[in-house]
Amino acid sequence: METMSCGGCGRVNGRAAKKCMWCGLPIISDEMTGSFEASQIDLDYVSGIERLDEPMPVRILVGPTGIEVIETFPGSRRVLIPVGSLVESRIEPAAPGADTKSFRQRLVIGKLNITIPGGRARAGATRKYNLIIDYREGPDTRSAVFHREESRGTSSIKNIARIISMLIGRQKGK
Repeated sequence: METMSCGGCGRVNGRAAKKCMWCGLPIISDEMTGSFEASQIDLDYVSGIERLDEPMPVRILVGPTGIEVIETFPGSRRVLIPVGSLVESRIEPAAPGADTKSFRQRLVIGKLNITIPGGRARAGATRKYNLIIDYREGPDTRSAVFHREESRGTSSIKNIARIISMLIGRQKGK
């Protein structure tokens, strides 16, 4: 069986894998010449993009050409942040002093269901996060800010930030 390694975690995956079975990042091989299946997430836009003048729900598509921000209501505006202009992506707690690591995790294997204490946050508590994407527009560096509330931790927003970071790393490696 032929295998290939993930560029994010370095673990081995099957040759036909599109995403790493260990860390969830898209697998990009040299044969694929930088293309991969786009990932998407629905967030609330806060600020930082000139064409979007007020907070609104948006869909973010992260693909090999960059980040496309699509207005979901009424859905007429689209903004592309090209991969070459990306500088950094990060996740920050939306509220001052919020703890992003204190939550309970559940391990489910068949009929076995175990709660693993992870800190002081209540199970099912809603956590608020901001995804911040720094990008260059002309001579300026801007920060696009998106907001998300999740009741199960940072998994989906963290995965998008990691994919964006992978794109930035690949761009710098060229």
